[in-house]
Amino acid sequence: MQTKVPLSSRASVTFLFVLVAIYFVFPLYWLVISAFKTNAQLFQFIQPWFPPHLSLIKNLVELFSYDSGEYTRWLANSFLYAGASAIGATFFATLAGYSFAKYDYKWMRTIFWIILGSIFVPVTALVLPVFVLMESLHLINTYWGVILPSLVSPFGVYLTRIYADQGVPDALLEAARIDGASEWTVFWRVASRLLMPATATVFLITFVGTWNNFFLPLVILNSSTKFPAILGLNLWNSINAEGHAKLMYNMIITGAVVATIPLAISFILLQRYWRFGLTSGSVTG
Repeated sequence: MQTKVPLSSRASVTFLFVLVAIYFVFPLYWLVISAFKTNAQLFQFIQPWFPPHLSLIKNLVELFSYDSGEYTRWLANSFLYAGASAIGATFFATLAGYSFAKYDYKWMRTIFWIILGSIFVPVTALVLPVFVLMESLHLINTYWGVILPSLVSPFGVYLTRIYADQGVPDALLEAARIDGASEWTVFWRVASRLLMPATATVFLITFVGTWNNFFLPLVILNSSTKFPAILGLNLWNSINAEGHAKLMYNMIITGAVVATIPLAISFILLQRYWRFGLTSGSVTG
């Protein structure tokens, strides 16, 4: 028998959800609106709607042509850092999580709990040790200095371990082994297919985290040609602040909007794996 929820309660919950949605969406909405404005319009009375004369095309031209296309180089660096880190971290986290879930070697449980404990260590506390390590490897101001630390994803290992334990049946793996498949074939042809929702989540978390990572590139890199987009935009903002000028804010805001587009595309492309994951355990044999 279904319990009927009072109309007033449903209205209250709906109103609360609308307020929360506005709270999260309005900053992005304001950012997009500001990308259509000139510098002069940005510092006039704040209007939460499109200006009468749209300047988005002009802002984009200035953004990608300023200083010989410096922003294009920063955007390419962001794709390199985020893409390489996401692919590598997803691969290693999936292998490790699957191993912790399906194999029972000595010290496996202890190692897993150590990895799980590292999740609770603040990322900022690891920056100095990472800097010392990268300096000893002569990787300061290199692409690898940013990519290598980003390949480690303790939460990704934990997530794939939990998902592999619940979503990959042992009987299915044993059937593949009986058919003569090697352990690598069992993982690659059977387990990895079932782990797609978890691997897609790890990929997205790592991609977004590396794309938005500000502190690590700030410490590792000292050449602006290797900056990611988020650090490059901060450099422009610092130039504005030092000169007490307002000449580049339209490019900074437009660059921030452009930098959010790959993240939105990633969410849209990977959501189908989450839909699959929600129903992957609905049929049991």
